[in-house]
Amino acid sequence: MIDVANVTTQGNNSTAVYGYSQVGDVAITVHDASTLGDNSPAVEAVGYNASVTVTGMVSTQGEASEGVVAVGFLGNADVVNTGSISTGGNGSTGIYAGAYYDVAVSGTGSVQTSGDGAGGIEGYSRYGSISVTAGSVTTTGEYAQGIRAYAASVYGGSDVTVNVGSVTTSGTLSDGIAALSLTGNVDVTSTGAISTAGDGAFGAYAFSLLGDASITVNDVTTTGDDAVGVQAYGYNASVTVNGDLSTSGTDGNFYFGAGGVQATGSF
Repeated sequence: MIDVANVTTQGNNSTAVYGYSQVGDVAITVHDASTLGDNSPAVEAVGYNASVTVTGMVSTQGEASEGVVAVGFLGNADVVNTGSISTGGNGSTGIYAGAYYDVAVSGTGSVQTSGDGAGGIEGYSRYGSISVTAGSVTTTGEYAQGIRAYAASVYGGSDVTVNVGSVTTSGTLSDGIAALSLTGNVDVTSTGAISTAGDGAFGAYAFSLLGDASITVNDVTTTGDDAVGVQAYGYNASVTVNGDLSTSGTDGNFYFGAGGVQATGSF
């Protein structure tokens, strides 16, 4: 277990806090951590099971420099964020959590990224479920989704749940929330406002090939072309909008179409 208060690095390939175990678990708790170089994540935990807890300010400025990385290569991955995480470079995801089995991202903290290809929160599970909870997520780069969660198991038991306050994106193909599962149920909830400004940037979508998909949102605004407000696709699909929904774009080059709500049941 690693527990640190304040770490700063300035060179390339210089991770601030790093923990690795080939056969054991890795747990990191950090208050403040920052890096300035390329290929320099602020916090990285890789182990059989991996967990990271952020209680203060975590930031990176270089390219390919994630804020937090947690990889449980044969087990689970957990990230708790009660502080703030920000990245400034291209390809610098705010939080990445990936695991063989279950993935959990939780906490009321904020995530902000400004580079192209720099998603806010990304969760990936090979054979388990994914749960993402966050206070606010903001991305300003191109191809930078606010939240992306993908459960890839073809054997079932791979539910995806997203519960977030507010999500704001401004780049092309930068969806606010993208939640996907091949075989499990997908449930997306936003209690604040979702806003996207780029072309092809959906407000929120939930997709399941064999399970159900449901979305419950408050206010949703999209202003780009080919930017659907809310879309759900699953064995059974449902959408609930408790606030205002506004889409002002038109059909564009991506051929997604532009519309407010789409809910499609596969069977």
